[in-house]
Amino acid sequence: MRVPDREEMLAINLRQKVYYENATGSEESNVNSGATNLWRRLRARAFSALASDATKDRVRDLHLTWFGPLSHLRVLDLGVGDGNLLSLDLAAGAREYVAMDLSAARLSRFQEKLRASGIEGPRLLAGDFLDPQNGLGQFDVIYAMAVLHHFRHVEALSEALKDHLSAGGRIISYDPLQTWWPMRLVRAVYRPLQTDRAWEHPFSRETLATLMRHFDLLNVQGFYGRSKWALPLSLVSSKAGEVARRWHDYDLSHARSIDTVQHCLHISLHLQRGPSVPVPEQELIV
Repeated sequence: MRVPDREEMLAINLRQKVYYENATGSEESNVNSGATNLWRRLRARAFSALASDATKDRVRDLHLTWFGPLSHLRVLDLGVGDGNLLSLDLAAGAREYVAMDLSAARLSRFQEKLRASGIEGPRLLAGDFLDPQNGLGQFDVIYAMAVLHHFRHVEALSEALKDHLSAGGRIISYDPLQTWWPMRLVRAVYRPLQTDRAWEHPFSRETLATLMRHFDLLNVQGFYGRSKWALPLSLVSSKAGEVARRWHDYDLSHARSIDTVQHCLHISLHLQRGPSVPVPEQELIV
């Protein structure tokens, strides 16, 4: 890992920690700029067209399928916050479960959820994944729900991920994607006004190419490909949901390769630590 890149991200994470002690990455907050709160308000309204389609349940089911049987797995739930789609399932079912987050306050809220669910034994760790003294050890699966795009330097991130994966270990992730040029344009306009821009880096073509150089791709699923067109409709019409559901089903069936996800807004990856096999960039980038 390039030390300057790691040190830069560690410094950014100190700021990120303070932010997440007082806000979330999806809701409006008084620590956000007006532009950031407006972005989140419009985003919530747009994605409401797909809420009735239980998109989160589909992501959850997909990830559980990729995990396979949990009982023999050592799992790191990276950037867990106060719990994500799978946190309680993983905490209850994995042989060993560690939840890590920068924010001790959010981990405390997650601990309350664990107690309420009668789950005992998970290890909760407030700290930085990039800190070489974090004492994490190695895992069979690193689960990163909306986390990996918080790291600017993907090469350094990949090295850190491999450091904490056992031989044949896997990564299951979900992140925003900005390979579709209109979204790149929108984000370019918004970014100078974005409160959390220092640690928000939606996946680019270069991000995907770097990850493919470091890991074997087992599965990929794109979300909001064809169905992204229902998002602007939802801003002006309450009848966008039915169209959104049809297009969302299409995405689940067709956005299953690196090429086909390039036009999606979100991406989920299932990666494995394996032998380093160079992959020509023309196979990864449209």
